[in-house]
Amino acid sequence: MKRKRSIEEGHVVESFTIGNTKIKICDDYCVKTSEEVQAILDRIGKLVFEQICTDTIKLNSASGN
Repeated sequence: MKRKRSIEEGHVVESFTIGNTKIKICDDYCVKTSEEVQAILDRIGKLVFEQICTDTIKLNSASGN
């Protein structure tokens, strides 16, 4: 038995179909202020920095340094 999902539709800015799949792109979650952009960039920077540190530690441990 197939269940029909009820999904609230947002503000659709583009829609298209690929094969049997209908794709709708909404702008409900788009950032709108420079503060939101900066917060995202800060989070990404922190994650990348932590990953680089982790990789560096693993590389140094593997090489015996």
